[in-house]
Amino acid sequence: MSELFKDLVLENPMLIEIQRFKRKFLSAGGSPAVTAISLALAGLCYLGLLILVVSNLGDLPPVALVMVQLGLFTLFAPALLYGAIAGEREKRTWDLLVVAPITKSQIVAGKFVGALAALGAASLLFLLPIVLTALTYKNASHGVASALLAEVLSVAFVAMLCSFTLYVSARVERPLTALGVVLGVLAGVLVVVPTLSSLLVRRVSDDLIALFHPFYAVAKIGAEPHTMPPYATTSGFGWFAWPQIFGYLLATALFLAMTALALQRADAIREAPDHA
Repeated sequence: MSELFKDLVLENPMLIEIQRFKRKFLSAGGSPAVTAISLALAGLCYLGLLILVVSNLGDLPPVALVMVQLGLFTLFAPALLYGAIAGEREKRTWDLLVVAPITKSQIVAGKFVGALAALGAASLLFLLPIVLTALTYKNASHGVASALLAEVLSVAFVAMLCSFTLYVSARVERPLTALGVVLGVLAGVLVVVPTLSSLLVRRVSDDLIALFHPFYAVAKIGAEPHTMPPYATTSGFGWFAWPQIFGYLLATALFLAMTALALQRADAIREAPDHA
């Protein structure tokens, strides 16, 4: 395991993707003036969030901020990675990666870590207002512990979404196709299926939806004790957190492995001699 970690993380040349994400988004894709304006607007938005939190200390539930972060990251994660591999193919730069002295696993790990680093930096910015609200919320049932648990669940789901987006990008030829597939799956899993379940399968407990729905699970973490089912712990470290976290992390590893395998098979097929 240590050698694998060393190969994919510590000595992976594809970790240059972190710098690529940094240049891409901090430069705003334009001139220094455009970059300065974009950063100023982002700073004003963050300052506005802090002012909102400070002015509503004691009344703003911390889980609400986690929900906002989760919603933003659910959109940002596909936007970061839908062209990670399909875009390389479309721009004809994938052949340069293939002949480079790196493995498919290193390519996948580098792109995944690069996107996760960008989202992780944004998550750290959100952490300050989340902790402030958790420390001061008058009606908090679980306080800082539940807020941090919800934050971990949010990050775990985003990691899974990043790995899934990479997998889709590896299986299609066009970046927009990858984006459409990922957004379609998200709409189905997060909106359509829960809606149909609540309308058609009334006998099935809504708590079962929480096993697959991150927003529902985060909301349950911040619920009052009397609204929790008897099998959930009053501290929040129970049914509505850890199953999802471990499930998301397991799915993340599975999608990353499937992405590397898909790339290996695709190149093997392309390099196979034509017997026709």
